[in-house]
Amino acid sequence: MVRSVELILQLGSDTVGGARVRSLRSVGFVAGMEAGQPVVEEICRREGVGGWRLLSTPAALPERMLAKLRTVCSPDRLLDGWHDA
Repeated sequence: MVRSVELILQLGSDTVGGARVRSLRSVGFVAGMEAGQPVVEEICRREGVGGWRLLSTPAALPERMLAKLRTVCSPDRLLDGWHDA
């Protein structure tokens, strides 16, 4: 059985008030392979305190991912209303 990774969620941890807190740092996808290693392209990344930066668009997604998305939504409208916070 062959399995593929489609979406990459990068998590991080910080210490806040003496407690470890996990948070989402970036969202990306496997864009391809290079020298036997996956090449990850980020869609968005957290920058600073609570801010997010958009780095890509749905058009950059591989066709295999776009086909899956089309079964549940319109990829062109996926980021409607997005703004860099």
